[in-house]
Amino acid sequence: MAGVKTKPLLPTWWLVAAAWLIVVILVGGTGPFQGKGWPPITGDDAWRLVEAQDLANGQAWTDTTQYRDNTPYGSPMHWSRLVDAPLAALTIAFRPVFGNEASLAAASAWPLLLLIPFLILVVALAERLAGTGARLPALIVTLLAFPTYSEFSGGRVDHHNVQMVLVLALMLATVNGRTSRVAAAVAGLVAATGLAIGTECLPAVLAALALFPLFWVMDPKAGRGPALAFAVSFGLALLGHLLLVTDPGKLLIAACDALSITYVAAGLFYAAVVVGVVFVGSAIRVPWLRFGLMAGAGIVAAGATLAIYPECLAGPYGALDKDLAHILLTDISEAMPIWRWLENVAGGAAGLMIVPLMGLIGAIAAAWLARGEKRLDWLVIAAFAILLAAVVVMQVRGLRLAILPAFPVGGAVIATLWAEFRVRRNAWALSGLAAGVLAFAGAAHVVGMFLFFPSPKAVPATSAAYKQCLKPNEYTNLAALPEGRIVSYLLMGPSLLLRTPHSIVSAGYHRGEEGMRDALTFVSSDEATALGIARARSLDYFVFCRGVPLNSGLYDLPDFQGITEAGVQWPWLRALSTPEEAVQVYAIDLPAN
Repeated sequence: MAGVKTKPLLPTWWLVAAAWLIVVILVGGTGPFQGKGWPPITGDDAWRLVEAQDLANGQAWTDTTQYRDNTPYGSPMHWSRLVDAPLAALTIAFRPVFGNEASLAAASAWPLLLLIPFLILVVALAERLAGTGARLPALIVTLLAFPTYSEFSGGRVDHHNVQMVLVLALMLATVNGRTSRVAAAVAGLVAATGLAIGTECLPAVLAALALFPLFWVMDPKAGRGPALAFAVSFGLALLGHLLLVTDPGKLLIAACDALSITYVAAGLFYAAVVVGVVFVGSAIRVPWLRFGLMAGAGIVAAGATLAIYPECLAGPYGALDKDLAHILLTDISEAMPIWRWLENVAGGAAGLMIVPLMGLIGAIAAAWLARGEKRLDWLVIAAFAILLAAVVVMQVRGLRLAILPAFPVGGAVIATLWAEFRVRRNAWALSGLAAGVLAFAGAAHVVGMFLFFPSPKAVPATSAAYKQCLKPNEYTNLAALPEGRIVSYLLMGPSLLLRTPHSIVSAGYHRGEEGMRDALTFVSSDEATALGIARARSLDYFVFCRGVPLNSGLYDLPDFQGITEAGVQWPWLRALSTPEEAVQVYAIDLPAN
């Protein structure tokens, strides 16, 4: 697809402003900023906001322990301060206006602020690949995609929207970095930042790690500068991120689920290999020999990294107890491989797969059809699309990143078909244009699929009873109780921390393995065992959702033995809530030994 050089209908900033306003209107604005209530904040978003609150309230920058989890011991977290920081800054800025609700105001504003660079990057990438005529169509494809709304609406403060921005930036910097050392250095910085925020960016980072050496393999003279700039920038940026967020006494502690010396060592090995091979191999005239030298050195470096840190061979959750890993990773819908998701969860939601698939096909087709430098640009996008799509096969959560190449690809396809229609102005050209628009109309795919393929029965954790249990007003009475320690249904943990001053045994995060095991044991063992856990942790309250089984969403756990049709039976559990309340609260009155 050649660049479509038509006269822009509107300047870029007008297009971005209009698209941003459309999203704001469709997602309901930013809470009280538009006279509405605060957006719902649950799950990982609630936990992130608690982390940001702690930072705003003075917790040390390098201390990511969540002291109200795994009570009374606290639990280490693997989340990045790079996402906590802007939320904490907004919270502090909003305090004079919103007081105790400043963090909720920050959570309302932050996603829509992030949407601005996101839309700018969509426009810039589409224009870089297919000319000015692709800008508006790319924005239209973006506005028709559900992740644009699900990830950038008020309250979405987990790291996924930040990662979407970074992956778009990485694609653009990599395309530009083929011929620019500055852009290549930016790509290295962006890739390192993506890894510092979360390992979900790893597939996109791997694409860039492979592409810049390949630029040198194909053209040693033109590719030398960009390959060196990217490698050095990537290695040093990883090291800088580690130094920025890590306590000096913990710099050499290895971890596979977050930025640590493990990833920094791998990045520095990568930089050393690229720099060494480029200097040694630039005189080699045969491309395949250059490729073999680079690939061989890369394999040696990867082997050395894994030999030093073999625990990472098992993946980011390799250190987690197998039974707990089974519970955490098997039944969470977004962690399912695509075949299980389609069978058990998706139904009409399978329509979400169509746009990423069209983006993948379109990128490959564009690379096949293009010529010269444009072919290389599209090969870059195709490489990103292939690796991001591969992740979706293993874990469906990758969809939010896999859809990103489809935005510029869809813009290029629609712009090309529109230009064709303007020349021919016949039924065939109009049909082609309509088919192109429909192929990338994500909203139409999902609606159409839901009409023909109703979703399977919802799992209990997403039932109406559970959703009612997550409403903020359901925690008012619990929040008013004397500060204490709670054992609860795992998925309630983030809401309990956000809505109340209490501490919890576990919310199911993998680094808090001890607390998670005790929380599960409490609801799946006999009375004596549960009482032992309550004594050991000096627990004050037992909390669960009315109408949601305590083993809901968890495999191989029996029903909670303390609950019968008549209610909670263990004599040391005393009801503090009415039977009609969604959040059921019981005081734990520990009997004398």
